[in-house]
Amino acid sequence: MWCAGAARRRRTTSSKGIAGVSSSFGVAALSSPFPASLALAERFEYEGVSYQHPAFDTLVYNKAGERLRKAAPLPVDFYVVDNWRSSHAYPLVIFRQTLSRRAHKVDQGVLIAQRIKRLSSIALKLNRFRNLRLTTIQDIGGCRAILSSRRKAKALYDNYLSGYLEHDLLWYKDYVDTPKDTGYRSYHLIYAYRGIGSKLVYNDLRIEIQIRSRLQHAWATAVETVDIFTSQALKSSMGRPEWDHFFRLMASYIALRERTPLVPGTPTKKSELFDCIRECEEKLLVVKHLQGFRHVTERFDNEAAFAHETKPSYFVLEVRPSESLVVVDPFKGEDLEQAQKAYLNAEQQILEHQARNDAVLVSVEKLASLRKAFPNYYGDTEVFLGILRDALHRR
Repeated sequence: MWCAGAARRRRTTSSKGIAGVSSSFGVAALSSPFPASLALAERFEYEGVSYQHPAFDTLVYNKAGERLRKAAPLPVDFYVVDNWRSSHAYPLVIFRQTLSRRAHKVDQGVLIAQRIKRLSSIALKLNRFRNLRLTTIQDIGGCRAILSSRRKAKALYDNYLSGYLEHDLLWYKDYVDTPKDTGYRSYHLIYAYRGIGSKLVYNDLRIEIQIRSRLQHAWATAVETVDIFTSQALKSSMGRPEWDHFFRLMASYIALRERTPLVPGTPTKKSELFDCIRECEEKLLVVKHLQGFRHVTERFDNEAAFAHETKPSYFVLEVRPSESLVVVDPFKGEDLEQAQKAYLNAEQQILEHQARNDAVLVSVEKLASLRKAFPNYYGDTEVFLGILRDALHRR
């Protein structure tokens, strides 16, 4: 039996289709010369770290983004887009520092992380939203706070809405009391950076802040894990409907635990919700799949150079699902420029070989937080599995 009113059909995209968006850069892009304008671009020094300036005007960026949208980029577009996203690194670290200070006042055990958006995700977003332009994507740079409870997450969100910040708040959304159709829950804020003097060059760059509870994070990263290891796009509402339905049910179960509104379209009676979760789990063998994903080996590149680093640092994570391997390339905080080049190189290799692999440039406050902040790259869904097992035993 399929649960009453079960899944709403969404447009699905095969793994081949998604790969087609990102691999459209082609080998020509990989062998193209680095644009002279980037080589000569000024950089901004802050606390011993060198940050890129934007090297082109808005028209150049958006034309590169438009060709990327049409899957017909010129070789130079690869570097133009990369310069745009790398230019968000300085505003991003400023927002992360503020987020860390505010969050630790609410929850000493908070987990803080940041990431720069992947090229494949940029391409996918431009294709999903036809009126969007590269320079108006609001989450090129994003930082996140993961707190121990929904109550503490809400307190931090309210602190941002009521407190002063010298940057412009463009948009905010409570996805906890009004979850997305997918079941996604979090508090989101979008700011435009504001600076003076030598920092004026970064003005209007947009940074996204996400504030989540531990349970909301477990749900979101479980979705991303399934996307990575099964070549779906559930996060973008373009996955298999049966998996989409399962995660919507689990989002409602978590909402019950956190005493927030259920996802619209899911059962409102607890007993019916639990029955539907059990039915979906039996049909999809969710526990078996998630347990299978976690056998991922971690390999560090350049580990010796990182051994004594204690400050917040950068990591290029590359997950290779077919090898059950995640390669971690660590960089000291002052080596951001090298980290950005390694990130670009990792993506180039993925595009050249049209692999299922995925890479991302992230930063956390300490090495021990890396797996907790980005468990999806490790196939690690242990927290979510605990929530699911609890749901399966409910009546």
